[in-house]
Amino acid sequence: MKRRNFVGLLGAGTVGWSLPKAAYSDVAESILDGEATQEDPRFRAIAALVEAKMAEYRVPGVALGILKGGVLTMRGFGLTNLDNPQPVTPETVFPIASITKTVVTVAMLRMVDEGRVDLDGPIVEYLPEFRLRDPDASHQVTIRHLLTHTPGWEGDLAFLEGFDGSVLEAFVGSLVDVPFLAPPGEVWGYNNAGFNVAGRVLEVVTGRSIREVLSDLVFSPLGLSRAFTRTGDALLYRFAAPHLERDGATRVDRPFELPATTASGGAAMSLASLMAYASFHLGDGTAPSGERLLTRSSLELMRTPQLVKRPTTGWALAFTFGVWAVC
Repeated sequence: MKRRNFVGLLGAGTVGWSLPKAAYSDVAESILDGEATQEDPRFRAIAALVEAKMAEYRVPGVALGILKGGVLTMRGFGLTNLDNPQPVTPETVFPIASITKTVVTVAMLRMVDEGRVDLDGPIVEYLPEFRLRDPDASHQVTIRHLLTHTPGWEGDLAFLEGFDGSVLEAFVGSLVDVPFLAPPGEVWGYNNAGFNVAGRVLEVVTGRSIREVLSDLVFSPLGLSRAFTRTGDALLYRFAAPHLERDGATRVDRPFELPATTASGGAAMSLASLMAYASFHLGDGTAPSGERLLTRSSLELMRTPQLVKRPTTGWALAFTFGVWAVC
């Protein structure tokens, strides 16, 4: 019996695509170049299950990509919008919600590799104004705590709207009133607020907005042509609208905007861009162009368990991980 570690990106893709390549950097380049071959027959069984569950739960559209052994298969199912229906394709843009946290972590580790951020340095080194309800804890929370959901404060605080200037700056200022639940590093609890603080650290260190940081340090170097943090940019392309159940019917959820706090879950990508991004994480830290984005050790750190929640699951930097027994 073997134990296997899995790292996954969950995204919300109509044509089956398969991109056989030996190296993951080649896979990413092929995705962006639009190469396609015959769909893997095993994928059809998964596709049938997706279609059955879409019908069961009345889901209008889904994008699915599987990358295994250097072979990528992508397929779109259903429609982008029940009120303005278009087929979902691998280039349809979906909000990616908390997958954004992994992008923030890539940007942060680029700063670590450059010596501009210390992963175990206290937040106050970068945000001198940072204050929590517990004054001592204000000086104990580190960057690593933010990226592993262990800063100790109430974390279900993702969004703050209606501010001029930096939304993340305003968000950090609001944390002084947030309940503090445990000493930093002692308790894991999913923490949107921590990633917003990490986003503000990136703004201060780089002198750029979090939207510019993610674009300049991650999206552009990886050639992700359909990866966005601004609603207006995302909606210029075929876009998968959010839907909800109301009065026994599936309806478009209006109005829609990507979260202004960005760092905790405000990005959107097409499936093709998302899978190119996933292939980067399975590589050695270089982009398809050959540019090194992360040292190999930093990339591996993102998928190295930092803490265990229970015997089979735990947390790395931004990624959750699971271990399954395989006979």
